[in-house]
Amino acid sequence: MKLDSEKRLLKALKQDLPEKFQQLKLAWQKIDTEIHKYASSLPNAEAFWRDIDFVASYSNTVNFFKYAKNAWLPDRKETTFLKTDRLGQHIRGYMFTSNEFPWPVTNDVPDLPKLQLDLDKISEFIGVNIGNGFLQFFEEYTTYPSFRHIPRIKISEELITELPEFTNTVKRQIRKKHVEDFNETFGDEARALTISGFSKKTLAIDFTYGFIYGDLRQIISEDYVDLYSSIEEDFNHFDLLSEAFVKYSKIMYEQFRFEPQLFGLHQPQQHSFDELETTLFDNAQFDVGGAILIKQSPKKPETFNYDWAAWHDGWCYYYNWDP
Repeated sequence: MKLDSEKRLLKALKQDLPEKFQQLKLAWQKIDTEIHKYASSLPNAEAFWRDIDFVASYSNTVNFFKYAKNAWLPDRKETTFLKTDRLGQHIRGYMFTSNEFPWPVTNDVPDLPKLQLDLDKISEFIGVNIGNGFLQFFEEYTTYPSFRHIPRIKISEELITELPEFTNTVKRQIRKKHVEDFNETFGDEARALTISGFSKKTLAIDFTYGFIYGDLRQIISEDYVDLYSSIEEDFNHFDLLSEAFVKYSKIMYEQFRFEPQLFGLHQPQQHSFDELETTLFDNAQFDVGGAILIKQSPKKPETFNYDWAAWHDGWCYYYNWDP
């Protein structure tokens, strides 16, 4: 049976996860199997599940393993705005524009360049077709993102247009609205990062909730003694593996927490786990202030839609298109 687009993408993102994580997951699955077996024998299983999920001790552990996936760090090089490749991938770079897709302007003030991604290159990299052309993000002076897709058929070197000439009034407005000088945004002094690929893989896990099962072991040991006696040794084994995993994962987390990531796991405070789509690109801690979320189109299962999720305001900017 052919997998739908989202399942194929998730399968690709969960391939070859680190061995320490796989060992820990297997140890948890053994515990979880016994918990479910025990619950099925109870006349009131609903009360049991409510008890063991006190302060989400059980569900957070389940979700930790469910949502963990691979992420890749961009191979990036620092440059300046005017030296970035108009047809390349970059952060705060010189975006592709054309007569049909001019540079966005809000109330006569040009939007700040934030991110340009090439969906064809990302599709080739991950082995799943997630669309074609460019995804572009700009920032309006209101701090809301301007988010658009440019199909591949609309992109070529011959179609490129240059930035318009900005008057001194507009340049002053850039400083006033964006708190940056013109040259710091669009000129020779403007810092930008080119993205040449994604070669360094890391494990994306949620340290906001964590996988340490909190009160779960204590609740079971005190209130469900017969269950605990059957899985005590499994808990001991899990704890030993988790100690090694925590050391490994926290080093990795501290090293990469402020890095932009392709795929992985976005952790906006306004969402619960069940509301999260798959992350395409998370730049929340680095520059853009949010993440691109990707989800299967309800009308066309072979294609994807995209959301923009802000880290800080509790809003989600939704943009729909068919690749």
